[in-house]
Amino acid sequence: MTASRFAILLPRLERGDAIGHDALGMQTALRRAGFEARIFAPRWDRGLEAYSVDALGRFLSSNDDVLLYHYAVGWQRALELFRELRCRRVIKYHNVTPPEFFAPYNESYAELCRLGRAMLADFTLTEPDLFLCDSEYNACDLRAMAVEEARLAVLPPFHRTEALLNIAPDRNLLARFGPGPFRRRTNIIFAGRVAPNKGHLNLIESFAVYRRAADPRARLLIAGRRDPGLAAYNRALDERVAELEIGDAVHFLGKISEAELKALYLVADVFGLLSRHEGFCVPAIEAMALKTPLVAISRAATPETIGDAGLLFDEYDPTLMAAAFERAASDSDLRFALCARGAERFEDRFSQRTLEAAFLETLGPFSGARAS
Repeated sequence: MTASRFAILLPRLERGDAIGHDALGMQTALRRAGFEARIFAPRWDRGLEAYSVDALGRFLSSNDDVLLYHYAVGWQRALELFRELRCRRVIKYHNVTPPEFFAPYNESYAELCRLGRAMLADFTLTEPDLFLCDSEYNACDLRAMAVEEARLAVLPPFHRTEALLNIAPDRNLLARFGPGPFRRRTNIIFAGRVAPNKGHLNLIESFAVYRRAADPRARLLIAGRRDPGLAAYNRALDERVAELEIGDAVHFLGKISEAELKALYLVADVFGLLSRHEGFCVPAIEAMALKTPLVAISRAATPETIGDAGLLFDEYDPTLMAAAFERAASDSDLRFALCARGAERFEDRFSQRTLEAAFLETLGPFSGARAS
């Protein structure tokens, strides 16, 4: 048997990005198992190891080598490579946000999503050897395109949650939002991209109801980069905060460091996850690992990620969400149960050890030469 080379391909490798973390985790697992693995991208953050896409063909010199592409947007160059290269080909499918979420705010973003969803069919016609899906929800997209079960596998993404567990929290954020000298203030948090599918408007509305009904001193802490291309969405969020007269209580923290993210979970009472579309949702497993109770609506992949480790609701209702925030924040027995379930679920399903073993087992047929 001849060990294969693995080329991991994605449009951009950047810190703090869930897809980038998945690619880096795959590279680490493959190298630990003794394979040569490199990441290829047109752009990457300074200090990260990656190679130009132009060098990809020279690296994949054998039919037994593997091209592993992370699919979340339409990318013509990747499709051309899948058509041209004669090596084994694998797609890690992270899902594509439905365009209707972006259409009211940025039509060019909506068009990119339409392209990404349409191009997926073109990729299936190249007959990749294997599709890895973050979730069963994602796998359903491919089944609808007649991809057979033998070429489908569900594999949650690699992440940096265990690194988060092991680093020191940011002291400034702890001091700013931690318990005060007189009475603790409830902190509802959300971490993730500031984008229309993430349900920020519903979260802000639910928080306003909670603040009126349960804790007038409560705060809503929202971490995540505010994309200048979504200026209209950012304005809609600010306008809703102003309309509800909660500007003193809602804090948009922007893109934060891992140390700040660790501190955010430590000061949190509840993680409000009201996203309407998620292909997986890594922040949910961060919350479970760091023992932050989750309140969520059952949309897309959210329920299969959280399982029984959160309070999940079939429909969005701001009064119901506010009541759930209150229970998760104040009912000590419920908090203990949710935190225990979350920690156990993280360890059993999403720990680095578990993901690495599943990844290498799934790629077992690709770890040597093709059968003659």
